[in-house]
Amino acid sequence: SDKLKNYIYVNEALETVANKNKMTAFVSAKGLSANPDNLHFSAQALREFGLRYYDEFLKLEDKNKVFTEKASADFAIRTDLELL
Repeated sequence: SDKLKNYIYVNEALETVANKNKMTAFVSAKGLSANPDNLHFSAQALREFGLRYYDEFLKLEDKNKVFTEKASADFAIRTDLELL
């Protein structure tokens, strides 16, 4: 469709940014299905997209990261969110 003709350029830009920046990833939406409006992903596709992002997150995750505002690992009380 003419409305979506530029998505390839957007994806290329997103992938370039991810490849040039540490702790950043790109996940393809290739093969994911759309809703009947042909604009939004279906529920099943969104679930799959989330799993793809999670797989990339696991590759980037650093469980031992201490944030600079915390004096040391001994003083870093990690929240559930930080432990993801």
